[in-house]
Amino acid sequence: MNEYEKTPVNEFQGGTFPPSQRHCDQEVKSLDNLAQFKKDFTLSTDKITLLSVIDTVLKKPALLFCRIVNNQASSALAGLTAVALTSIFIYGLIVGCFEGGYQLWSSPVKITAGLILSCLICLPSLYIFTSLSGSKQSLAQTAGFLIVTLALTCILMLGFAPIAWIFSQSTDTAAFMSAMHIAFWFIAVHLGMRLLKTAFSFLVERKMPILSLWHIIFIVVTLQMCTVFRPIVGPFEGYDIKGKKFFLNHWGNTLFSHQKERVIKSISK
Repeated sequence: MNEYEKTPVNEFQGGTFPPSQRHCDQEVKSLDNLAQFKKDFTLSTDKITLLSVIDTVLKKPALLFCRIVNNQASSALAGLTAVALTSIFIYGLIVGCFEGGYQLWSSPVKITAGLILSCLICLPSLYIFTSLSGSKQSLAQTAGFLIVTLALTCILMLGFAPIAWIFSQSTDTAAFMSAMHIAFWFIAVHLGMRLLKTAFSFLVERKMPILSLWHIIFIVVTLQMCTVFRPIVGPFEGYDIKGKKFFLNHWGNTLFSHQKERVIKSISK
């Protein structure tokens, strides 16, 4: 039994907190949703279904974190995993709509596989970073925290899907589409990581600046994974994985090639 199982749930709600909790309040008061997180951090007996899990992660994610630290979140995490993978796969279909053809199935498969691999690659460092910062969560509980964060991120990406579809059908500029998808990804990951920081800060009763470093690492890994599985936005180029290339070099080469094509088209006209 861990310390959160021993602690009565109502101590995490409003009212009287021990001195360490009041000290935590002062340190993490800059987090906008911490007060609501405290209020919602209760071990509810209500069953979280596949249909209700989306509302829960969007409106009361603290309920999920409370279940995770009390080891009662297996069904909820299974639902969140299904929601996350389905959402990012659908967004991948929208990405593939830009080029069409084989990319309609290639892009969603690559994006989904790349995200899964990125999470597996980054999970050990998240566990080590948070443990060194005072977190008492096990590796399995940390993985659960990451699943909640991933679910929120992928749901946000699904929300951007209609916008991405409009531009995929009305522009032929691959560089612009790539930049738009990356911008959406940055926004979604930022909001997901804000939730993760709130959860860990609440549980360890202080800020965890090291999570900002992990945030950057996770984004870099996902961008590099997209480069490994390239092309995702452009034309389908077979099933082989391309050679080694850093994602910044890939972006630079892509932009240069696009500008070169535009110059050649303008001269030919």
